[in-house]
Amino acid sequence: MATSAQKSFALEAIDCDGVDVGRDDDGNLTAARDLTNDRVELDDILDLADEHGLSPTNVITDMQSAETRVVFGGSA
Repeated sequence: MATSAQKSFALEAIDCDGVDVGRDDDGNLTAARDLTNDRVELDDILDLADEHGLSPTNVITDMQSAETRVVFGGSA
C-alpha cells in the first residue's frame, strides 16, 4: 500500500504543469514530464518530493517519447 506521503505527493504533483503521475512496472511511484523547448525541468517535482519526505531512486530519460521520469521507491 502506498504511504500517505506518496499519496499526498501524487495529489499535489498532478497539479504541476505538464506532470504525469503513475506507477512503473514494479509498482514504484513515478512523476514524468515531457520535453518542452528542448529542456525538461524537474526542480519543482524534486522540491515537492523533498517536502513530502520522498527520495528519488532513479531518473530516466526516454529519448523516443521525449520524456524524463523520476522514480520513487516503495511500491504500492
